[in-house]
Amino acid sequence: MRVLLTGAHGMVGKNILDCNLSKEYQWLTPSRDELNLLNYNDVFRYIQQHNPDLVIHAAGKVGGISSHNEHQFEYFSENLRMGENVVLGSKNNSVKKLINISSGSIYPDLDNKILCESDLLTAPVNSLTEGYSLAKIAILKLCTYISNEYKDYQYTTVVPSNIFGKWDNFGSDAHMLPSIIKRLDSAKRNKLKNVEIWGDGSAKREFLFAQDFSKFIFDIVKSLDSCQVINLGYGSDFTVLEYNQIIADVVGYKGKFSFNLDKPVGNKRKLLDLKQMKSLNIWRSHSIKEGIKKTYDFYLKYDRRGR
Repeated sequence: MRVLLTGAHGMVGKNILDCNLSKEYQWLTPSRDELNLLNYNDVFRYIQQHNPDLVIHAAGKVGGISSHNEHQFEYFSENLRMGENVVLGSKNNSVKKLINISSGSIYPDLDNKILCESDLLTAPVNSLTEGYSLAKIAILKLCTYISNEYKDYQYTTVVPSNIFGKWDNFGSDAHMLPSIIKRLDSAKRNKLKNVEIWGDGSAKREFLFAQDFSKFIFDIVKSLDSCQVINLGYGSDFTVLEYNQIIADVVGYKGKFSFNLDKPVGNKRKLLDLKQMKSLNIWRSHSIKEGIKKTYDFYLKYDRRGR
């Protein structure tokens, strides 16, 4: 099977390729210089020339919560254009199978409710990431409409919980877990007695180790005709304080935590319903602590000293 993987050089894409245990896949992995996803004509011609059997759309503009809030236009515009170009470029070249990788941020702010696929558009999304979320919702709907109206097309959207792992972004615009790993590793090395947590530490989050997510993607490839939208995750979450404590144990940080109540924290809770996923017999391989340990080992080897 010939597979076009957009975003192959990003964190999610690299983990998907790293998890490819089967020789049945022939990968097309263009870089940004080789394929401009913001240009429809470029995307259409690339797909026409290489004729993939399956497209996995993993590319996207992503960042931390502050960046999302401050640059709503960029997150909306770029993710919308990339997604539309990839989906329509595939459809207009008669590519019948596509996996669109979305985000749990597409779901509304429904605190303390486990979110199932039917909760989409039942209430507003979080305002801090609204631009990104609306773009992802639009592409999800585009895939759904194509699958509904063209019966031989199987365009499935997967909605993972927050992904972390090898090749993550540990910079100033990092997501929560890599940011905590970097901060606590630095605090340990600099012998800091206190580390600040945004908010009161009570907000709960679900995270998914990228290696497990990649395995799930290969399972989904075998079941594209079973679902149009499917949540992927572990079905369990921890508070922000608990993640800090788990990472402190992995890193070896012995100090204390303080709380900055003036910082944004987003939803109080966002946990995904996994009934569909479990019906396909898709199961995890790592505990959250095991995933964090492997991510920290990667950070020590590659990121701390600079890649």
